[in-house]
Amino acid sequence: MSESHATNCSLDWLYQQLEEIESIINGISDALMLLDAHSYEILDVNQAFLNLYKVSRDQVIGKTCHEITHHLPQPCSQISNLDPCPLEKSVSIGGFSQAEHVHKNREGNDLYIEISRHLDPTISHRARRMMSETVSVKKVEGTQRWQKRS
Repeated sequence: MSESHATNCSLDWLYQQLEEIESIINGISDALMLLDAHSYEILDVNQAFLNLYKVSRDQVIGKTCHEITHHLPQPCSQISNLDPCPLEKSVSIGGFSQAEHVHKNREGNDLYIEISRHLDPTISHRARRMMSETVSVKKVEGTQRWQKRS
């Protein structure tokens, strides 16, 4: 087998593996966002993220998380009336953490998000994986019902 043929076979195998990984990631119902922990840059997202925030991949890759999730030019930690930045908390403790946060989709609607994040040792030490899911609708509805009774 020639070196050229072996290289082509290796590339074909690699592309197949990448397609399988992409299929698995997009099959996850929680919104996933891969971030650079130092620059807040969005490196990748899955289809659930795109659907939740009502955006396209081109609109988010390379932008910062605060631009997309809060429509702000600076990190949420620099806005006094917002909750502490979950990414900064994750970086400061250096491990797994969870938080609830209010984000906004492209239309400006509030998204009640529970965020879990941890360092992924299989990727660059600078990146953190952030996995988000909406807080239970029942929890939000229950809160609204309680407020109406008061």
